[in-house]
Amino acid sequence: MTKQDDLAQKLQPFIDWADENRISEYTIPKEIEKLSKLQALDIMCCRCCNGFTEISDSIRYLSELRYLNIWNPYLTHFSESFTKLTQLRVIDMKCSIFKTLPESFGNLHNLTRLDFMENNLATLPDSFGNLKELKFLNINDGQLTKLPENFGNLTQLEYLNLGENKLIAIPESIGNLRQLKELALYDNRLTIIPESIGNLTQLECLGLSDNKLMTIPESVGNLTQLKELEIGSNKLKIVPEWLSKLTQLEELYLCCSELTSLPDWLGNFSQLKILSLVGNKFKILPESLGNLRKLEELYLSDCELTVIPDSFGYLRKLKELHLEKNNLTFLPESLGNLIWLEHLDLSHNMLTVLPERLRNLNRLRDLYLSGNQLTELPEYFGHFNQLDRLNLSGNNLTELPESVGNLSKLWDLDLSGNNLTKLPDSLGNINYLGYLYLSRNRLTALPESLGNLCKLRRLDLSRNRLTEFPESFGNLCELEELDLSGNGLTELPECLRNLSKLRKLDLSGNRLTELPEWLESLCALEKLNLSDNSLKELPDNIGNVDWLEDLDLSNNKLTELPESIGNISRLRKLNLRMNRFTELPDYFDSLRQLRNLDVSVNSLIALPESLSNMYWLRELDIRSHDLIELPQWLDEVGYIVLND
Repeated sequence: MTKQDDLAQKLQPFIDWADENRISEYTIPKEIEKLSKLQALDIMCCRCCNGFTEISDSIRYLSELRYLNIWNPYLTHFSESFTKLTQLRVIDMKCSIFKTLPESFGNLHNLTRLDFMENNLATLPDSFGNLKELKFLNINDGQLTKLPENFGNLTQLEYLNLGENKLIAIPESIGNLRQLKELALYDNRLTIIPESIGNLTQLECLGLSDNKLMTIPESVGNLTQLKELEIGSNKLKIVPEWLSKLTQLEELYLCCSELTSLPDWLGNFSQLKILSLVGNKFKILPESLGNLRKLEELYLSDCELTVIPDSFGYLRKLKELHLEKNNLTFLPESLGNLIWLEHLDLSHNMLTVLPERLRNLNRLRDLYLSGNQLTELPEYFGHFNQLDRLNLSGNNLTELPESVGNLSKLWDLDLSGNNLTKLPDSLGNINYLGYLYLSRNRLTALPESLGNLCKLRRLDLSRNRLTEFPESFGNLCELEELDLSGNGLTELPECLRNLSKLRKLDLSGNRLTELPEWLESLCALEKLNLSDNSLKELPDNIGNVDWLEDLDLSNNKLTELPESIGNISRLRKLNLRMNRFTELPDYFDSLRQLRNLDVSVNSLIALPESLSNMYWLRELDIRSHDLIELPQWLDEVGYIVLND
């Protein structure tokens, strides 16, 4: 017998077990103990199956095992058997729910990598300090409140992630981890950091954000190899002086720290590439920030800023600039020097005009100007021909320049919440446009050229004053979502019948009194909202819209439903609230997918007994009715009945 035959024979019981237990309750078979030479074991268990909660004792016989990966969200117990596997180098057991480790865990003295991310681990045994070969330790997103005092024995550690736990203190011995290059302690409950942290002179990344620190020890200033420092979302109130020594920093995060000013020496960080100061209270910034010539990303949102220093124009390598949610009323012309800028967010300020030299930013891909006070756009907007996204919502724009048609790469345009009364014909030239939002304007008509937007998938025209549409509207053959709610429509334009890919159609809040027969042409329709109209009846062929899953007919004047409704086999939600029904049809029980049925606020005097058979229904709303009495079968149905 060859070695391969011998291995196949040993594996066969395990393979047979795997086939038989593909969906049923999972266990590790006893036969696994025959694989005594196995060096790597990978056990994946998805959330949709009945995962095992414990590991078979047979695993202890895998004496040569070096790599163990178990992904099982049901594992409640870390088996003592694991601690017999003293040759283990790697344990990866993310997303389990065990809370403790046995004291014998310290026997795994050959471990170099341990990943317990997203567990419920609340304590570590004292023997944990015996894992002196450990180089990588990840217990992110656990329940740890403290670390053993001998944690400092793990002197080979290079990566340590204890973020998102409940730690209230760190032992002084952490200063012994002199090989550490990355230390994450963010999102805990720390109020103090030991001075010994300054001994970690090899550290390159330090994360202390989202704690309760009022001070950070000066010894952190000794960590001159630091490239990334996160100390935001604490209670610092001032930028610590020791920070000035860390001149090799490439990323600095000081967000949400109640800071009111920045020191001039911050401009000395000549290697800085990312600076985040989000959520502070500066009002003004030092001119020295313009010295950060390598800066690529700058985050200054929600800082109460009233002015931007001219020196920002020297940040010529900047690719992302976030200035949203401030109090800016104007921008310096020097921003036009930032010719490498790709992302600019100026939303939610008080800007009324844009500087002329902004036209130079011809590499912009994302431009956000929502929530300002702009009344017009400069003609140079057409120069931004690399734009992917443009958000101008919530301004006071009354018209758009013709040059907007030059934005040939634009695929997401938001113009909602302005005072637009018309759209330029050139809008139809934006061939790549996939998403167009025009809600809450004053549009009464649409240009014929809109039909050229052959890649448009979502169009929001809600809350305008539209009563008719151009014939070309039917050319929007890729349209999947259309919102026409809150207009003055009295009938549906026939051009809509060509929108064969339409999945969602909102016609609520109009003046419709009837629906056209051609509605059945919308063969892909999944969600149809016809609420708040004046419909008195539905076309007999509405049952042919058989992909429909959600139908809202609330607040109309309907007194009956056509029988064909019973043919909409995919219907999951039906809202008939606030109509004029006195009775319901008997064929509802043919709607086998129906989960939610709202017939509240009608004039029903009885419920059809067919509802008693609809065990698949999850919720039935019959509030505010004149029902003479509730039928007895309501007490026996499995769904929730909402009644007064």
